[in-house]
Amino acid sequence: MTDHTIFIGLLAPGSGSSRGVFKSTDGGASWSATGLTNLYVWALAFSPGYVSDNTIFAGTWYGGVFKSTDSGASWSAMNMGPPNLNIEALAISPGYASDHTLFAGGHGVFKSTDGGVSWSAMNTGLTHLGIKALAVSPSYTTDQTIFAGTYDGGVFKSTDGGGSWIAVNTGLTNLAIHALAISPSYATDGTLFVGAEGDFFKSTDRGAYWGTLSTGFPYPYYQGVYALAFSPNYAADSTLFAGTDSGGVFRSTDGGASWDPMNAGLLNLVIHSLAISNTSPPTLFAGTLDHGVWQYTLKMPYYLRLLLVLRRYKMW
Repeated sequence: MTDHTIFIGLLAPGSGSSRGVFKSTDGGASWSATGLTNLYVWALAFSPGYVSDNTIFAGTWYGGVFKSTDSGASWSAMNMGPPNLNIEALAISPGYASDHTLFAGGHGVFKSTDGGVSWSAMNTGLTHLGIKALAVSPSYTTDQTIFAGTYDGGVFKSTDGGGSWIAVNTGLTNLAIHALAISPSYATDGTLFVGAEGDFFKSTDRGAYWGTLSTGFPYPYYQGVYALAFSPNYAADSTLFAGTDSGGVFRSTDGGASWDPMNAGLLNLVIHSLAISNTSPPTLFAGTLDHGVWQYTLKMPYYLRLLLVLRRYKMW
């Protein structure tokens, strides 16, 4: 964010102080606990209008969905509907300010059209209910498209706002999905990326067919792609980043055709989340399994500088 504010969801087996949502207002130099503590946090999602509405959602293990409208100072449980409170994925409509729509994934997909107050199960056609990832089309308000990545059933697609789903797995040779990301220019390029257990795939036809990208990684020993992040200018620079299990971070500047490791100082860590700021220059943040949060300053032509900003928090 332009105000140097960052949020992270922590998952650690120790005391409650090592769990919950933490916030930094100085670009990651220091952190403080928000009002949501003592819960395993698996997913965070921000209102597209966060700058004005200060709204954040958190998906938790055994706690369901929580909502904050004051930048994390206080939180309210938003669980009227989902029968299973283990939430691992969240996705918000780009038109949230007017349609108040968001999706939660756990044991199936749930949808709210009132900002999380009430929920409806949206599982027609979903033959695999273990939801690991959700991604909403940037033009959702017009195309009503959302994708769901499952533990062992591959990728499902809905073009009616979650009302019905079809499997879109042609070309996928691995159906254990960890990460799912839609191009910022999806309306025109129809591009998606999927990270799976030991495999990496790309579609340029809205999920109709997937081609493997695994051979593009210079490290053959990585265990899978767990996180994805697009350059804010992806349409022009074709740049994206992938966080891997045991291989660290990789960068592609040609839409995934080839990759370079970006691990100077980072080592070959397990990366479970990636996020890019909208500051100038932009900053890439990488959340690791048990080595905290790392920061990369992206300078043209995307030269990355690594700084450790949080020590030894276990983060998913």
